[in-house]
Amino acid sequence: MSASRNNIVNKLIYIGGSSFEQKQESFFSKTSVVRHVEGLAKYFDQTIWIANVEKTENFKTKIAINTKGFKHNFRSIFEICKYLLTQDRKTYYYFHTENPYFRIVALIIFFLKKGKVFIYFGNNFYVNFNSLNAKATIRSWIQWLNAIFSHGNIVRGKLFTKKIKRLNKNTIETIPIMNRPTDNAKNKKVNGNTINLLFIGKLVTKKGIFDLLKAFNLIMTHNKQKEYFLNIVGYGEKKDKIINYASKNNFLNKIKLWGYIDNEALMSKIYSQNDILILPSHESYGEGIPRVISEAIAHQLLVLSSDLPGFKEEFMDKGIIYFQPKDYQKLADLIMRYPFSLELKQSGYSSVNCVNSYDQHARFILNK
Repeated sequence: MSASRNNIVNKLIYIGGSSFEQKQESFFSKTSVVRHVEGLAKYFDQTIWIANVEKTENFKTKIAINTKGFKHNFRSIFEICKYLLTQDRKTYYYFHTENPYFRIVALIIFFLKKGKVFIYFGNNFYVNFNSLNAKATIRSWIQWLNAIFSHGNIVRGKLFTKKIKRLNKNTIETIPIMNRPTDNAKNKKVNGNTINLLFIGKLVTKKGIFDLLKAFNLIMTHNKQKEYFLNIVGYGEKKDKIINYASKNNFLNKIKLWGYIDNEALMSKIYSQNDILILPSHESYGEGIPRVISEAIAHQLLVLSSDLPGFKEEFMDKGIIYFQPKDYQKLADLIMRYPFSLELKQSGYSSVNCVNSYDQHARFILNK
């Protein structure tokens, strides 16, 4: 939808979602979020995306809509706040950020009736809600106020959707903003002789990466009937230690470290070439509701996951197999038992709603 500047019927200001990376005169951002925001923009006469500008060298997707970057177009958080508060009353504000300053501005906009305010509650809300840290507690209280004093809430996860809906009935559970399967991910077949394992996430201890490596080492030591390979997608401070551990235990040739990937087609291909997604996170990591589980299920992978709070309620119909966090021996046993019965395998292939998140969110915001 398009309109002249003097004939704007509705305007969307989208705050956050991801950061920007500037390359020459253009901004780039995370592919799945760019697709989401540009999809939203189709429903509005004008869309402006505001986010922080960072140097990542990871983002590959150029943003085609109007952008305003913090520290690029605005010198301070106060300039951004002033800009938001001077918009007309036909403006729709979508706060996809945990920044407490922006969340306070959302409350001000709501009470001054400067436009329609919509709040996204994602994984960081889980972290703040379950944390005993004082700053996180304050953030959590601000977010509860946002939930009450907004025109609508878009929430990740069944459990918190129920909680927030008690505060504000105009609340929906979001379809995951995620990478969807491409054609090369269809008609997946299990090869019982070669098992490909996949880990996606930050390379930090609390993500359970070393528990997975210990499990993999047990498999390499005790199982000679099948071939196992481990693909690791992500970045983090423990990369060198991972390489050293694999080298010391003589299975470096069985793993591949991909680094951070922001390419939907490549990620879909990687999903399609693997059999099991493993999520061995510790409870102290504050996992939230991982998008990678939804992506793995959509790509027909079995999921082996730590039994973390909220997971069974969130994914109760998806056939995920759980193990206790840090129990690498149980994890190794589950991997070596794969492939499981056809009934269990198919339950792990439960479909994910294929309606786009941006269609759902736009229709909710515009009450269509």
